[in-house]
Amino acid sequence: MIWFIFDTYGATKEQAKPEFLLDTAKSFNVVAQIRYTPDFSFDEERGVWLYGGKSIELELPKVCLFRCPKHDLGFWLQSKGVKVVNKPEVIEIVRDKIATHKVLENHGIPQPKFLELTNQKYEDIVERVGTPFVMKDNFGMQGKGVFLIENKEQFKNSKKELTRRILCQEYIPESFGRDVRFYYVGNKLRGVGERINEMNDFRSNIAQGGHCELFKPTLKQKHIAKKIAKLLHLEVGSVDFLIKNKDLIFCEANSSAGYQMFVPFGIYINEYIINYLKRFDK
Repeated sequence: MIWFIFDTYGATKEQAKPEFLLDTAKSFNVVAQIRYTPDFSFDEERGVWLYGGKSIELELPKVCLFRCPKHDLGFWLQSKGVKVVNKPEVIEIVRDKIATHKVLENHGIPQPKFLELTNQKYEDIVERVGTPFVMKDNFGMQGKGVFLIENKEQFKNSKKELTRRILCQEYIPESFGRDVRFYYVGNKLRGVGERINEMNDFRSNIAQGGHCELFKPTLKQKHIAKKIAKLLHLEVGSVDFLIKNKDLIFCEANSSAGYQMFVPFGIYINEYIINYLKRFDK
């Protein structure tokens, strides 16, 4: 039995519907079920997790694809012997963009200048990362909560809209509306695509109007991307790069990255995912 644990019931243009994975599992004769985090709750008195008000302790799967930030549930499943992909400790790091940058900065990984916004003045940030700069929700997804800051007024207004930890990052003008996604499944590279947004938006996300074209990386770029995936212990997900001086520099990683962008090119990431999870469903 395999579980697909998703955070919500919905889907975006980039993020495949959960049912898409379920249909793929059925075509591979794999027994699978979808579970949504809003339906999970913890019974403190008994020390067990419930789904729809019923205990799940006696019906646990052997493996689950964990596409949500509910780390306490992930750790509990691991403690019960369930193979959780990705591990909750991996999701914690990857979801935290600042933590990810810090993990990689001592390993020779090319990445933009960055800092965590605390009480720095606008001028202090400009001195550190340059101008304009990108300011984003440290835990944001799909291009939401991301701003290009060109002056002090924009800085003040955008700061009011960000309620969680804030990452300030060097802006790479060559990468305006463009980035490159390396998708890994089972620690193996399964697809590389350049996301391009032609709607005059510096964000390349498919969810923000971008589209995908296949990208042919160099051996050096493949090596760096694989090194990042290994350093982050990312079993399934993406390593995303900005484009600078005709080369790539790390932007962020994603443990629940969208993969629909590869379907038009006959690359079915969902099939790779099911085949990988099958190894542990024995």
